[in-house]
Amino acid sequence: MNQAHLHLMINHLPIMGTAIGIIVLMAGFILKNPIVKQTALGIFILSCIGILGAHFTGEGAEDVVEQLPGISKKLIHHHEDFASVFGWSLLAVALISLITLYMELKKKSGSKVLYLIIIATSIFTLFYAKQTATSGGEIRHTEIRDNVSDIIPIQNGTKEKESEEHKE
Repeated sequence: MNQAHLHLMINHLPIMGTAIGIIVLMAGFILKNPIVKQTALGIFILSCIGILGAHFTGEGAEDVVEQLPGISKKLIHHHEDFASVFGWSLLAVALISLITLYMELKKKSGSKVLYLIIIATSIFTLFYAKQTATSGGEIRHTEIRDNVSDIIPIQNGTKEKESEEHKE
């Protein structure tokens, strides 16, 4: 098992966790159930722990895949940019979730406002989760790329001329 394999195994937790956290949080509001809402907070916190694993295996994954034929450094950096925004925004959601959970457990006021901030921030985060997942998939899955005309693949660590199939 190498860093790329670990990265692929871990990176689904923060992405899916963000989506599931939003669904659970909305269910908590619909059901007016504080336990369900607190469960959503835990999901966001767990998702943030998962993004740390994805982050720390990302560089190793890059080292593995950039040696493969047809890999674009531009796509890798595009993925890194989205992952950075996703990571920081999920960290914000997790920190606000921790504060909200503390306030809920200590029966302090103000958690309603924090829940609204979590909803807004987590929806923003989900957008970047999707962008991160898509851009990561595009690195190896040419069939999901929208536009490959500006991609110069890396072959054996050096850029080579675009092939005719990349121009179409």
